[in-house]
Amino acid sequence: MRGARVSLLLLLSICACGTTLELGERPSSLDGGDLADGASSSASDGSAGDALPSADGASTTDGGTPNGDGSSGSDASQTGCGGETCYVFVTSAKYAADFGGIASGDSKCQSAAMTAGLSRASHYKVYLSDGSAAAWSRITSNGPWLLMGTNQLMFASAQDLRVNGGTTIDRDESGQQQLGAHYWTGAGAQGNPGDNCLGFTSVDPMQQGAVGAWPHWIDSFSEACASLPLPLLCIED
Repeated sequence: MRGARVSLLLLLSICACGTTLELGERPSSLDGGDLADGASSSASDGSAGDALPSADGASTTDGGTPNGDGSSGSDASQTGCGGETCYVFVTSAKYAADFGGIASGDSKCQSAAMTAGLSRASHYKVYLSDGSAAAWSRITSNGPWLLMGTNQLMFASAQDLRVNGGTTIDRDESGQQQLGAHYWTGAGAQGNPGDNCLGFTSVDPMQQGAVGAWPHWIDSFSEACASLPLPLLCIED
């Protein structure tokens, strides 16, 4: 009987040891591997990456893609002429009153600008009224305009093209000063149609053409169409 008890106790001890061993193995399976696997799974599904900025820091929202210079990709309104500074000048060449009107005047301004090597030569227009419209009405830019070859402001905006103030425009296409310059405009007050030598097609001594000069750059006085040739006023557009 005593031997049977000893055997039973020995058997229970062995079973207890086996149970303890099995319980002891479980913590070893939770040494962090399962947690690490969970974390890597969370990272790999991209949910955490959605909250991170892109590698270059550029915005990918509706604000547009940045340009290489750091500005936004959206268009911005520009001042000046083609994004550059606008200029005005009087031609160094002089023309009789029958030079041909607006189309011919534009061509003469552009030819003068081209000869002077101006980058936007084809964008110059003559400031002139042939009786059909105001001299300022064909200018679409809003300036500002500087006197050729200088930093002197002539017109701050297109509105100033209607103000017959004391502006002196005395530089030609090369920036050379033309002392006492006065030029055909065919315009009256505020640039509206004035005396125009029959659309600048006539040298009839009975006709007159409006002339700009200091102190009234648009309409200082009227000259007989048969008078000596005069320059043209050219404005970049």
